[in-house]
Amino acid sequence: MQASATWVDANITTDLCKFANPTLDCSLSNANGDPNSTTAPAGTRFPNSPRFKAAATGRYEFDLGVFEASLQGSLLHQTSSQPSVDTAEAALLGTQTAYTTVDLSAGLRRDRWSLTLAAQNLFDERGQQVRTASCAIALCGPSAIQVFPIRPRLISLRLAWRY
Repeated sequence: MQASATWVDANITTDLCKFANPTLDCSLSNANGDPNSTTAPAGTRFPNSPRFKAAATGRYEFDLGVFEASLQGSLLHQTSSQPSVDTAEAALLGTQTAYTTVDLSAGLRRDRWSLTLAAQNLFDERGQQVRTASCAIALCGPSAIQVFPIRPRLISLRLAWRY
């Protein structure tokens, strides 16, 4: 049995300005006189950092007649996250939603061969690894949003011979 979990409190501690300056004052214009603004207030979470993520795996090996058998299960859960530290951009991109996946496998082994039946993402969860845009959404529109999903359900049967 193995399990791990992380709790991440990743927030910016000062306002993030459109134009950086030594005093971190978002009301000061840049060197060209362009007006500054706050793109993310203090306390905004870092992008792509879920607050909580956990994984657990259990494996049981046993004799089954003339075979060495195994059963294994894994569970992974991740909370939602924002795709950008810029609050206006994050609102346009949308939230990367929380997801949970389950993987299962069963196997038999004897002498030099093995047979394994496995299912990854058994319930076909449509989690998102990343949400981003290929160019500024204000310029290119919502069609610029790209979502990179986790692997969909995959069921496999593997027969192996060790030589």
